[in-house]
Amino acid sequence: MTDTKHRLRNRKIVTLALKLLAMGLTAYAISIYLNIFVSNYLTSELYGDFTVTLRSLNLISTVLLLGSNFVSVKYLSKYISNKKNEHVTCFIDWNFKLIFKTSTLCIILSLVLFLTIYILHVLNIKDLYSYHYVTYTLWLAPFSGLVLLLSSYILSTKKGKLFFAMSQIAQNLFLLIIFCVAIFFFDMNLKYSSILITIFIVLLLIITIESISLSDIFTSYIKIRKTVTLKAQPNWMQDSLKFIFANILYTTMCATDLYIIEIFHTNEASVGHYSAILVIGSLLIVTIPKATCTILKPKITTMISNNRHKELNELTLFVIFINFLSLTPILLGIIFFSKTILSLFGTGYSSAHIPLIITSISYYMSGMLQPYSILLFYTNATKGIKIDILQLLITICLGIPFTYLWGLLGISISVATALSVSILCKYIIAKKEMERQQQNYNSTYALCSKSSC
Repeated sequence: MTDTKHRLRNRKIVTLALKLLAMGLTAYAISIYLNIFVSNYLTSELYGDFTVTLRSLNLISTVLLLGSNFVSVKYLSKYISNKKNEHVTCFIDWNFKLIFKTSTLCIILSLVLFLTIYILHVLNIKDLYSYHYVTYTLWLAPFSGLVLLLSSYILSTKKGKLFFAMSQIAQNLFLLIIFCVAIFFFDMNLKYSSILITIFIVLLLIITIESISLSDIFTSYIKIRKTVTLKAQPNWMQDSLKFIFANILYTTMCATDLYIIEIFHTNEASVGHYSAILVIGSLLIVTIPKATCTILKPKITTMISNNRHKELNELTLFVIFINFLSLTPILLGIIFFSKTILSLFGTGYSSAHIPLIITSISYYMSGMLQPYSILLFYTNATKGIKIDILQLLITICLGIPFTYLWGLLGISISVATALSVSILCKYIIAKKEMERQQQNYNSTYALCSKSSC
């Protein structure tokens, strides 16, 4: 009977992994088509600015959440599984109050910034259009942050496929549809102002869909909120601040290389070329690993607390095996057809084929072993943060001089070096942490057994 249950569970995991993998490939196809579409309607310089803007928006949204999206996966999933509705209500109430405060502050800052820019423009001190496009995206951050928060709620309810669809597919798909309709049916030009308005509309659409999918939880929240005394637990904020530091580091690392190219390389077109490299390489380090790791994330806390370390280790190795099978042929395709793939973005992009290959190899290693990064994040976040700081320092220390000397080749070498060191450290330490937790549990269990005797 136990073997039958075990086989059924394995079959479900394999089926879910294949479904998520298919969704990952779909997400990537939409993402790369959107970027090819945009890059062909914008110059290399403007396409680079577009990518920098999206990265910056993601960074600001992450700061606004203060790590509460990660804390949601840790606590909310546990409360929902144990049917502790009062705890769920208290947590959501604390979460919404926190986000409301940070979002209000962000909107006030964006209004002050825009008024300052406008006054300087009227006084002929500095032209309104001379600022980087990032300046005008601050007001979008609260909406982007709410999308991330609601996505984490969906993951907490163990709706893995819906979470992946909302977090990885929805935004790019809606952007692509609206851009196609605007250009092909209304003959509109793709300008930066129209891109910002489109992003705003898309974020509102996603928020609506996510809210509808969470209607059961929100209905329960509204009912219980009136009948219980709501009190936030101190460990929520403590863990939230711990996670936010780690997540800001991660988001900053994802954008640092692009910022270095933007600031320290004289050729503006290189920002667009490097943006294309990031889009192509995202299949190896973001899209597929995120899809496969969706199986792992909601189960980590429960498995560790219930001493299911062996099962967690088996699940981790299974995800790595799936990553190996799916990422290897993709890496080979990028290596052999790098020039052809880059030429899809426009003329001149194929010159970045060597940096693409170097970056892709490091992305492949990091993407394949990503489950260990996630395990370390949940078992010992402090060590994970230290490794992320090391990665960021290596990227900056090597990236600035290497980019100044060799351009795209230099930044790709520095990123590959930093990423390789980081994933190797996380792999070694995560394995040690899992072994330590297993030993601690066995020691505690042995002491309890002696005491009962």
